[in-house]
Formats: sequence, C-alpha cells, structure tokens
Amino acid sequence: MTIILGTIGFILAITLMIAFHEFGHYWVAKKAGIKIICFSIGFGKPIYSRLFGKDDSSFVIGSLPLGGYVKMLDEREGPVDSSELHRAFSQKSLGIRTAVVAAGPLANFILAFLIYTLIFSFGTYDTRVVINEVIDGSPAMQAGLQRGDEIYAIDGKEVRGIKQTTFAIIESALDYNRIPVEVITESGVRRTATIEISGGDLLRDDGKPLHEALGIFLWKPKIPAVIAEVLPESAAERYGLQVNDLVTHFNGEEVSDWARLTELARAHPNQSVELWIERAGQPVQINLVTDAVETSEEVQVGKLGVSVQIPKDIERHQVHIWYSPLEAIGKAVEKTVAMTWLTFKFIWHMLTGNLSFTNISGPITIAEVAALSFLAGLISYLNVIALISISIGVINLLPIPILDGGHLFYYLIEFVSGRPLSATLQAKGQLVGIFLIGSLIVLALYNDIQRLLQ
Repeated sequence: MTIILGTIGFILAITLMIAFHEFGHYWVAKKAGIKIICFSIGFGKPIYSRLFGKDDSSFVIGSLPLGGYVKMLDEREGPVDSSELHRAFSQKSLGIRTAVVAAGPLANFILAFLIYTLIFSFGTYDTRVVINEVIDGSPAMQAGLQRGDEIYAIDGKEVRGIKQTTFAIIESALDYNRIPVEVITESGVRRTATIEISGGDLLRDDGKPLHEALGIFLWKPKIPAVIAEVLPESAAERYGLQVNDLVTHFNGEEVSDWARLTELARAHPNQSVELWIERAGQPVQINLVTDAVETSEEVQVGKLGVSVQIPKDIERHQVHIWYSPLEAIGKAVEKTVAMTWLTFKFIWHMLTGNLSFTNISGPITIAEVAALSFLAGLISYLNVIALISISIGVINLLPIPILDGGHLFYYLIEFVSGRPLSATLQAKGQLVGIFLIGSLIVLALYNDIQRLLQ
C-alpha cells in the first residue's frame, strides 16, 4: 500500500509540474494568435486524447509522464496554408516568440510561488535551533559556538527553525565560504560567530545534516514512550495496550524515549516481542506479535500501532511559522527568488568544480523524494513540488539547444545580429543539445544507482 501511495504521489507531482510548464507556453501562444496543434502531457503511446477548441486541437496524455510539449503551427514543421500563415509561430515577431518560449519556465516559477503562498498562509511548525553539543576541532568549535547557544540569524537574515537555518547556511557558504551566525547564549547575551567553511566542503560531507557537517548537534526533545492512542485492528489493540501506558522495556532493553521504542519496533516486523509497561504506577508484562508493513523501499518494518503523547513542555521548543495572507505573498516571492538563485548557484559551482557532479539527482531520486514527501504529509509534499518545479524552470533556462533556454539563446543572437540563426547551425546545435542532455541523463541515473547501492 505504501508503494502504491508513493507512486501516486510521484505521478501527481510530475504531472502537475509538466502541465503548468506546458500551459505557460500554450496560454501565451493562444494570446498571441498562434494556432495550437497539440497539447501533450507525457510522451509515448497516448492513454487519453480528445479534441478541444475551435481549431480541434488535440489534448493528449502520454504513457510516459516524464515531459510534455505544445505543438504549434509552424512552417518549419511542414507546409502551412496561406490562409493560416499569420497564425504560424515562425511568422510571429521576435518578441512574441521569445515570450512564448520563456512562458514555460516562468510558469514553473509561478507554480512554486503559489505553493509557497499556501504554505506560509497555512503555517508550519519547526524546532528552535538550540545547540546541544559542539564537536571538538570542528568549524563550529573554532568559531566559538557553545552548548546552549540558540541560532536566530545567519548572515544578518532572521531564521526561524531548522529548515530556514539549513537553507541560510547553504546560501552563505556558497557565496562567501564563511557563515556569520548570530546566537543568543544561555545567559541571554547576543553575539556573532563566523564559521569558516566552503560550500563545496559543506555539501561534500557524506549526506550528513548540514549542522552536523559544521560540528553542531542540535537539541532534540526526549519524548517519553507514553501511548496517546491505540490504533484499531493493530497489534497494540489485539494484545491489550492502553492509552497512558508507559513502555519501559522492549525485549529486556530499557526504552529511553519514544524514538527508541519506534526504532526497536521497526527492527522486529511480524515477530514475538516482550514489553514491560507501567500502568497506573504498576509494572505489567505484555507479550505480543508486531505488525509488519512495507516501506517505499520494499523493506518490511515492524509496527505496534500506537501514537505518542507529546508533553506540553515540548511546545516551548517549537516555533510556529505563519504569516498573514499579504505577508505570505511577499514571503513567497522572496522564497521563490531565493530558491531560483540558489539553484543557479549550485549549477555554477558544479561547472567551476567547487561542487561535485554527484549532487545531480535523476528520475529515481526525484521519484523517491516525491513519494516519501507525499507519505509524510501535505506541507512536506508541497515543499518538494515547489523545489522540483523551480529546478525544472531553471534547467529549462540553461542555454542548451533543444531546451527553452537554447531557443532563447538563438533569439538573443537574432536580436543582436538582426537575422535568425541559419537552419544549418540550428540543426548542429540540436545535435549538441541532444548529446549534452543525454550525457546529463546518464550522469543523473548513474548517481541515482550509486545512491541505491550505498
């Protein structure tokens, strides 16, 4: 069931992003009076098609949801009746052709903006960034950060919660090879510490959380293993676990907190285990057989079928990030621009050798991330869609023939020289573009497979 839901999540995400991108091309072309022949979401054999509009344009959903296209009336594609010549894409002015091509990537940025507006309007919860431990000899230790310091700004920008802090750390390290961190000490003193580290070194650190790559372990709440709810038809219900039970031991091992109980349960799918619980102040022994569920990686994990009680004092370590509708719009614009610029910087640093090409992800990783975020909840899922949509927009703006950016580059040459690039040079450019995109796909798939093997 998990795999099915994850697959649905991936297909919905990729379809939405492709549809938005192609609709950008379609909408501007229609406004410019260009005849649309076909609007396709996906490639390959059509699984759905219908005609629409006065021109009987085709709307197609292809069997391979990894792209799409809008086919317009164009002399380069075949003969055009003289009565419809004025509606051909090739007959439009340079400005109109530029607008039609640029509208696809722009639509991806608009989608991200709309999603971020929703997220900021709904509000999200995150954990305050309080340092629990600083590793000896680490960049954080050398900068003078200490246990109990709470990070409230990076490079002069206020950060609220771990997610905002992580993003600001990447941005600062890529730009300056240093991270100015403003903290409030346990005694309430505000001070600034500068961590010296390059963005390349930071992102090369074996997939650790970025704060750990700096030498920082953040405070994490220790939540007692107290049951808040017993799920119906679960192992917990079948064997008599009750609300307010405190799990103290699992197969003889002391259960320090809820996270440890979850970890132990996951490691024992469909197995007989012994629990000791504290119920109304009295120890009780319960033997049960755990449930087994399948993850998106097709691995079985154990499950008890209970949810946790969150202590009220944990709430003071959380931050609620919420904005009014008007503020949300401004924050969404700011976030979209920042993520777009950061994506361009990632590409630049890879091209200049400051970042490894192993940071490039392919369709397997994208599918996995989209699927897992779909299972994790709406806000997580929306965040991933926005990020991937921005990435699609940025990649399509790169000056590579066969991409939108390649066409825009041709139009720039036309604008400067006063005449279109010759058909021969465009054809050669297409071959170069196919080679570059093919190489990129192979590299991305190779990175995906390497991640799976590791």
